[in-house]
Amino acid sequence: MQQWGFSEKEAAMLLGFEDSSDIREIYDGRKPVGHRDANDRLRAVLRIAADIDALFDDRDAIRDWLNEPQRDLGGKTPRALLNEGSMENLLQVKYYVSHLSGR
Repeated sequence: MQQWGFSEKEAAMLLGFEDSSDIREIYDGRKPVGHRDANDRLRAVLRIAADIDALFDDRDAIRDWLNEPQRDLGGKTPRALLNEGSMENLLQVKYYVSHLSGR
């Protein structure tokens, strides 16, 4: 999340947590991810990260791509979809990135 330039608040929304302090505790290793929804979301985020890393050479290129409107995502940016916090949008971005990376 930090490499993508996501704030703790954005990371909390993406992983289905109400409070960004939960994310800080998870980052610091003081709290487990815990509930199943968050684990499913985390697995999807890790898959997106692996596929994005396969597509782009550096962190700046990844951040640029996350902020560029994508025609195949209805003209929205991947970041905007991820920040809406729905599992449906998370999976849409996951499948899109998997498609782009040839998976």
